[in-house]
Amino acid sequence: MNLKKLFIGERKGGLLWITMVVFISSCGTEKPIKAINKVGLSKLKEQILFNSSPPQDYQSALKYLHSVHDDSLSGEEKVLHGLAHIYQGEVYEVAAKILSEMQLDLYHKSIDLDHGMKFPIIKKGQLNDIKDELSFWMGIDAYAIYGKNEGDALMASTASDPFYKIKQNVIQSYKRGSNHYSNQTMMGINDNISEIDKIPILKDIIEAGKLFENQEYKKLLSFFDEKKLYNKNIFEKHKHVQYYTPSVFKLAALSHYKLGIKAFEEGIKGDYTTQDSTIYKLIGAMNLGQKYHYFKEAKKISLLWENSKQMFIANNKILRRLVESKKNKMPYSLDWVLFENAIQSVISIPLPVSLQFLNDGNDTPLRVMKKMINKKKNNVTQNEIQLVLNEFKNDPKKMDNYPTIMSGFISALNLSNFAISKKHSIQDVSESLVFPAARANASWQRNRPAFLLSLYGTLRWQGGRLPDCNEFLFNIKKSNERMGALEEVVSLFSDELLK
Repeated sequence: MNLKKLFIGERKGGLLWITMVVFISSCGTEKPIKAINKVGLSKLKEQILFNSSPPQDYQSALKYLHSVHDDSLSGEEKVLHGLAHIYQGEVYEVAAKILSEMQLDLYHKSIDLDHGMKFPIIKKGQLNDIKDELSFWMGIDAYAIYGKNEGDALMASTASDPFYKIKQNVIQSYKRGSNHYSNQTMMGINDNISEIDKIPILKDIIEAGKLFENQEYKKLLSFFDEKKLYNKNIFEKHKHVQYYTPSVFKLAALSHYKLGIKAFEEGIKGDYTTQDSTIYKLIGAMNLGQKYHYFKEAKKISLLWENSKQMFIANNKILRRLVESKKNKMPYSLDWVLFENAIQSVISIPLPVSLQFLNDGNDTPLRVMKKMINKKKNNVTQNEIQLVLNEFKNDPKKMDNYPTIMSGFISALNLSNFAISKKHSIQDVSESLVFPAARANASWQRNRPAFLLSLYGTLRWQGGRLPDCNEFLFNIKKSNERMGALEEVVSLFSDELLK
């Protein structure tokens, strides 16, 4: 998509070059730092906002944004900074989910009715030397994927198990319950248990959890890189098992979310330099509200709405173009659905009439998709999901009516339990949305890398499309080597499925 259509009155420009000479006193001498180039706003938008070519590249954007002082960034750049962190966090959160699913397929069991008999890929006799520790890691994954009963079953052990105490601690921590965002992070584990010393990577993850709780988010991300934990094979000396910890990706995701929130908070009240300042403020506020809701920060949502309500009302025409204009592919319709849900979680009355967007009660697909995207699964029935999927399967052109919301809906389905019960229907619609060139060009995928990774939820079971998903992952990894662990697990899975 031509981003100039979205940002009204955009100023042209690619890279703007400036020279920064900083003098540092060292042993009585002064050494100038090399001149650096300032990346222009259009280049940052190209790297962060959805476009079909080149792909979104959050790592390059974040590398640049972290090389300059926050005070030197304009309000627009701070909002883009926030988006880069949010989007990168979403990629890592999806990676954590898919990594858990596929590792359980490989080493525990698969409940896929068509291909599950091919898994696990190893025999129990090959695991004798690591079975006690492996059951711990699989248990952590099972809590996230299959729920408490399956997690407890894998954690069940006797006093002869060298990891008995820590497994009991995990079982108890899940009995107490936890905030949804801390699942997979190990933050509920008692770090005083001596058995932790037997699992070095677990010690590192618990240490990272403490950094998160102390709000040292940048330090946490640096810690993971220094320790090389993203691609750390827990059983690197074992011939038959490659296992990685999704906890690293989940903690990284949460840290990026928190850093994104900070950037948005600063960006909303920052100094803006373009005619598009209102658009940036609206986008920043919508994403800020979403992540406040993610962390269940009701007071902050209320304050955000109190401070930004009049801005939304006064600029409802601009907002309508961002949310409902099919000419511009409704680029921020998915953001609006998530933001509206966040606001409605703290206020008891409907939004003002001038902000009633995407609210056609007679549009059944829209109504069902909004509930699914907002994770109101208890309010979405199997029949509703099947009805909507059938409608899109029978008439794929109807998907063009929801160019951005469709990607949010399909992503949510692929990452939900419906990926099991409605697998074939989700596969059909996912394929119809992603692979025909005309439809792909007509859509707007808010966070394309995260969306493409989510497709593994069902398309990993479709031999004809699994190679395409693997190519998507390969291209994502080219800009972020931290995705190597997922690539290794996907390779093992593909080798078995495609035999």
